[in-house]
Formats: sequence, C-alpha cells, structure tokens
Amino acid sequence: MMQQLLPARTTRTLAALLAMAMPALADTLKVPQDFESIQAAIDAASANDTVSISPGTYTENLTVPSGKDGLVISGKGTVFIDAQTDGDGISVQSSQVTLRKLTIRHANGVGVRAGIPLEGLPSLTQITLDGLTIINADSAGVALIVDGANVNKCTLQGCNGGVQIIGAAANLSKVEVLNDGSTGIAIEGNGAQVVSCTVDTVGGSGVLVTGNTALVDKSKFANVGAPMIGVEGNNAQVSKNQGHDGPFTGISVVGDGAVVDNNTLSSFGGASIIVSGSTATVTSNKLSDVAGGILVEGNSLLVSKNQVSDVGANGIECNGEGGTVEKNKVSHTGSSGYQLILESSTISKNQGSEFGSGSGAGLLLVGSDNTVDGNTFRNGVSNGMVVRGSSNSITKNKLLDNTINGILIDSDPIKPPEGGGVISLSNDLENNTCSGNHGQGLLNEGVSTLIEKNRFTGNLLDLSNATLAGASLSDQGGNVFDTGGLQTEPVILD
Repeated sequence: MMQQLLPARTTRTLAALLAMAMPALADTLKVPQDFESIQAAIDAASANDTVSISPGTYTENLTVPSGKDGLVISGKGTVFIDAQTDGDGISVQSSQVTLRKLTIRHANGVGVRAGIPLEGLPSLTQITLDGLTIINADSAGVALIVDGANVNKCTLQGCNGGVQIIGAAANLSKVEVLNDGSTGIAIEGNGAQVVSCTVDTVGGSGVLVTGNTALVDKSKFANVGAPMIGVEGNNAQVSKNQGHDGPFTGISVVGDGAVVDNNTLSSFGGASIIVSGSTATVTSNKLSDVAGGILVEGNSLLVSKNQVSDVGANGIECNGEGGTVEKNKVSHTGSSGYQLILESSTISKNQGSEFGSGSGAGLLLVGSDNTVDGNTFRNGVSNGMVVRGSSNSITKNKLLDNTINGILIDSDPIKPPEGGGVISLSNDLENNTCSGNHGQGLLNEGVSTLIEKNRFTGNLLDLSNATLAGASLSDQGGNVFDTGGLQTEPVILD
C-alpha cells in the first residue's frame, strides 16, 4: 500500500513547533583554536555557551557584557591572564556566569569584579568562581555585588582587599587569602557562609560579615591586623575555627541568638571572644596566651565548657540576667578568673586556679538571686570568691589555698565600687569548704548572712564578721571550725 504523504504546509508547521520546543544547544568556543583571544570568544558566545581556554599566557583584560547569562569560562591546564592595562582583570555584567581554573595576575583594579553598579544594568545572581588564583591585584582580589555568589577553592595573594561581596546567600569554601593589605573576607548580606577558608597575614580583619544567619566554620586565621572574625547580625554561628597571632580581638559577634563554639585561639592582644546579644551560646572554646578571655553581654546567655589559660586580664566576664555559666576551666589569669555581673543566674561546676590581682577573685560575682553551686577556686593570689549582692545561694563550693580569703561577702556603702555602694543582704552559705586560705575562710561584711554546714579547715582564721561595719551573721548550725574558730570580734577593713 502506498504511504500517504503529509501536505508540505503541515510538514513546515511541525518543524517549526519542534524547533520552538527544543532549547538551543550550548556551544564550546575554543581559544586559541577557534579564536585568537579570550575576549573575542566571549564576544562571539551566546548565553550558556562555554569558552574553553588552552594552557598559555593571555595578556588582556576581559569583560563579560550583559546578555551572556550562564556563560562558562574555563581554563584547561595552566592559564595565565595578565591584566596589565588599566582596569579590572575580569569584569562580569551577566548572571549565572562561571569562571573556572584561571590565574589572573597584575590587575590595576580588581582581580574579578561582578555587578558593577552602573545605571541600566540589571542586578546579578549566581556568579561562581571556582579554582581561581588571583595575584597582586592593586585593589580587591574579588569584588562582587551579587546574590548567591559562590567562591570555591580560590587563592588570593598580594591583593588589597581580599574577597568583598555585597549580596545575600554568599557561599565561600576553601578560599585562601594570603598577604593582603586589607581585610581578608568582607561580606554584606544575609545567609553568608564561610567554610574551611584560610586567611594569613592581612592588614585588616580575617572575616567581617554584616547580616543575619551568618556561618563562619572550620576556618584558619593567622597574623591578622584587626579582629580575626567579626559578625554583626542575629543568629550567627562561629564554630570550629582556629586562630593565632593578632593584636586585637579574636572573635566579635554582635546580635541575638549567636552560637560561638569549639574555636581554638591563642596569642591575641585583645579579648579572645566578645559576644553581645541575648540568648547567646558560648561553649567548648579553647583560649591560651591572650590579653583577655571571654566577654559575653546579654540575657539568657549560656557560657559552658570553655577552657581559658594564661590570660592577662579576666578569664571569663558575663553581664546579664537569667543566664548559665557552667563547667568552665580558667587558670593563670592576671585578674579574676570569673567576673560575673548577673541576676537570677546559675554559676555551677566551674574551676579556677592561679588567678591574680588582690582586688579580683577566683569568682567576682556582682548581682542578686543567683545560684552558685559546686565551683572550685584554688591557688589564687586574691580571694577565692567575692560576692556583692543579695539573696544569693552559695552551696557546695570549694575555696582552697588562696592568698587572701576563701569567701568574702562584700559590703562597702562608704567607698562604693564601680556602679555605686553595695550592701550585701541575706546571702545563704551552705555546705561550702574553705581550706588552707592565708586569710579568713569566710570574711562577712554582709547583713543577715546565713551559714550552715560549712567546713573551715587550715585557714589563718576561719571566720570574721565585720560587726562595726554593720555586718550580721546567723549561724544555722552544722558548721565545722578546725583552726581559729568563729571570731565575732569586730573587724574593720581599710
């Protein structure tokens, strides 16, 4: 049977419909096989094409104009782009562009720039830099005004600004910034992620992020000229980073809901960790050989399981209400082990040893309605514990072998400390051990202080009550005095 043929008009219509349904295939433009220069290949490329560059040195400044969305520019082998004329090494003005396996050298401007803020140009998204090396750019190595920037496995050396990104959801992974004259990595935008990056020998900060939900994780920093990590925004997470040798702060976070955990810091000239904001969590950090330890300000804070040693000032400082400070270890501090200005908080199972400053203490607590339980402070050159405040419950603590007193309940309405005069009222001491202290086991200057079931052994004097200064003490029984006994004679302090 003879096959019936379709009319020619019908055949042409079907062909047109098929052409509309099928997307155009992306082309690969080869340099120098198809085009003598990279720029010529870019100019000839359409959206979603690939420019493939063979090994060699190409002396040109590149521009990816608008209308080239999805373009991929990729080196095969070792590809050098020597940008020796005025301007940026590579300028990108299209979205979803990928630059891969290129070495850009000697740019008089920025090494790679995307999102030039010129009138009439659309905002850019999804620029990817993968495996780039940028050397000796006069300005920043990378400057992107892009949402969804991805910078992976790139090395920037000898530039003046490292990586600078303005835009949401920036993602940096395994980026190295070395010998930079300014900040290593700077990001403005929510949702930034900096993971497994390295910043070494920069004139400014290691990482600065402004925006919410930032993540700085598993990165390494050395020889930074300003704060190692600075984050301003809510719900930041700074975890598992390592840093050493900086003249200023190690980690600074400003914003609510911060998590700063498992970082290791040494040899910083300022405070190691500063966190300001409510519901902060600062846990399991290790700090050594630093000018200052941990400073946390805000309500509902959690400071737990940190190890701080060889600190020039206070080991851990906290200021707020409704917080928890627990299971930390502090040793060899120039001032107090713990300086806590807290209300309605729990201070438990902390350890402090070899703390300094006669005016400080293993624990210097200013505030009321706190629970101080199961802590140990020993071998300090000051008081084991100083309490300024009222209605604190002080139980099961050990104050051992301190140069001054084991516990001082401190009231001084005549010579006010910082913040005004203090009369400590109705503090309750139960089941504490004060042993081997070179002054009093307990020196009470408070009013209506209660003592019950405490043990005082081997102190120069077990207990003194400053009655002429208005102090009053109530012995609830069960206390043990093994050295000088209970002294109720007036004690007047200078």
